[in-house]
Amino acid sequence: MDHPKKLMAVIIYALLLLICPLLVTAETREHPEPDVLAPDAPLDENTSMEDVTPLSEEELDFRLYRRYCMKTTASAKTVYLTIDDGPDPRTTPFYLQILAEKGVKATFFMLGRQVESYPELAWAIKAQGHTLGNHTYSHDYRYIYSNPLCYLGELQKTQELLRQLLGEETTLTRAPGGTYGHFTLEFYRILETHGFTTYDWNIDTQDAVIKNITANRILENVVRQNHNRSTAVVLMHDIGKKADIEALPKVIDYYLEAGYEFQTLKLDSPVVVHKTAALEEINKKYMRENSEAGGREKGFR
Repeated sequence: MDHPKKLMAVIIYALLLLICPLLVTAETREHPEPDVLAPDAPLDENTSMEDVTPLSEEELDFRLYRRYCMKTTASAKTVYLTIDDGPDPRTTPFYLQILAEKGVKATFFMLGRQVESYPELAWAIKAQGHTLGNHTYSHDYRYIYSNPLCYLGELQKTQELLRQLLGEETTLTRAPGGTYGHFTLEFYRILETHGFTTYDWNIDTQDAVIKNITANRILENVVRQNHNRSTAVVLMHDIGKKADIEALPKVIDYYLEAGYEFQTLKLDSPVVVHKTAALEEINKKYMRENSEAGGREKGFR
């Protein structure tokens, strides 16, 4: 091959290197993997709420009433230790060591982006028998709460990561920042349609909101809010704070000494949720209908 032909071949090869990635990217944008964001059906700008909620509003609302509004309590004093936002290499290994030493299992509501970054820690959580929960992918309030479909897409993206990396799925979810002030009725309906259950908490350690919190302050917050509850759902975070590591054994010892049994969240666990306006409205509706029918169902948990 003479010099001009060699030069032309080099130029063509260089152009292919530049153009091919652009073609692949464009094709990916037009045809995203259906399993990543939506195992049931692709979610895009043309997807409507009707596409993903085939049940009637009446059917969905009655399910929501039964799941979230009817009073249920554990048969014995029970505490559910829940840990959000991980896994995190600065705290997760210490948490797992403490939990193993204390013989306690927890529920880890993990972020998809963290699972993606630290799959070995997610594996360790699973391997030690703790329960996995879905805490969305990004924790980006502005995005996930902009539309119920955005929220669902993030849950499904994290669900797919758990399936691919850990071989496990979970229907247990927790809304970043909790449901209060974030969930409208449409959020509950879309989760119910796709088999997800959301869990809030009734004991907030405030470890994430107080910048320089101490281990003793975390314990004080727990004791102050507990009020000898029959069911306690404790919120802690896996975000690299030394105070959390120091506080965890103190919190565990407090509940053990108070006669509580530690359990992880399951589908048949009492569902602790915040009293959002949407659930209050559903509760009023079905309590009124139940009363008119002569029923004796108890009101909002």
